[in-house]
Amino acid sequence: MEIIEFTVANFRPYYGDVTIEPRTDSNKPLILVLGKNDTGKTSLFTALRFCLYGAGSRDERSEHINRTAVEESDGTARVEVTFTHDDDIFTIERGIEYNQTDDADDRRAVDHYREVRGPDGKVVGRSDSESTYRKFINRVLPENVSRFFLFDAEELQRFEQSHDETVRESIETVLGIQEIENAIGDLEDRKTTFDREFADYESTADEVNELREELQEVMDELDEIGDEDSGKIAELQQKKKTKEQNRSSVRTKLDDIEGTEDLRKEKAGLESSLADDKSDLGETKAERNELRKQIGPIIAARGRQAFRDNYEIEGSSGEADFLHDLMDRDECVCGDPISDETREAIFERYQQLR
Repeated sequence: MEIIEFTVANFRPYYGDVTIEPRTDSNKPLILVLGKNDTGKTSLFTALRFCLYGAGSRDERSEHINRTAVEESDGTARVEVTFTHDDDIFTIERGIEYNQTDDADDRRAVDHYREVRGPDGKVVGRSDSESTYRKFINRVLPENVSRFFLFDAEELQRFEQSHDETVRESIETVLGIQEIENAIGDLEDRKTTFDREFADYESTADEVNELREELQEVMDELDEIGDEDSGKIAELQQKKKTKEQNRSSVRTKLDDIEGTEDLRKEKAGLESSLADDKSDLGETKAERNELRKQIGPIIAARGRQAFRDNYEIEGSSGEADFLHDLMDRDECVCGDPISDETREAIFERYQQLR
């Protein structure tokens, strides 16, 4: 981080806009601000830290408002820091908005904002959360590290006027030397731990390599076995599917064959039953014919008696009436049905008698 421009406006003793353009190079990397007492050195330092890290409370922000500016009109106490970081130029702007008051002692901050502009536009907007801004500034200059780079030399001068031990401890506190020493101790402890862990790792390196080889063998076997889409498993799955299809086809054929066999058995049974019925029918017809021969004379005698009992036939007129009545019946007086051939013969005889 290299500061190339620093602007304060209506901030503490700085009324209006005040811009500083510090310059450093590899041979002169420090920026020193010299001036008499009460000329704004500490306020400039405060403005820089305020711009980078903000204020802790509303009262603190109110103290930053310039007394003259607040008695004139509404306005904004503003600080801008432009710097380079990773070959890009960024600007952090932080402001405190206030309303005009006739008594500067009554000045109050009514609102505040901060934003970060980069080469491609806004990096952190005014509406972004403070955590978003902290992520940005921590990549540039974390607040707990800033005291190694930004400090007020007047504090060192005050410590020099104290006892030697107090001076040493105070300077170490301001410059963070004790923290650096503690950090060095922590790093040494971590190095020791790392060396021990590395030694343990070396002692088990061969075991790790063997495990890697075993793992690779297992992975190769898994690749060979494959899954449902490839490898042996896929091949077996396909064979299983083919056999299931064949089994289903065979079952269908067996079902068809079994159904045909039942039909064949049923047909054979029906044919045997039909043959028996035909045989029985033939025997029955033969018995009927024999019975007709035997009862023919009996039926004829009965018919003559029925004629005598039910009809009075006298001459051709009586016979004609009888035949006319007989043509309207379905059965003969003997009980046998009248066929079409018999009915025609009766009709011819009736015509002759008429």
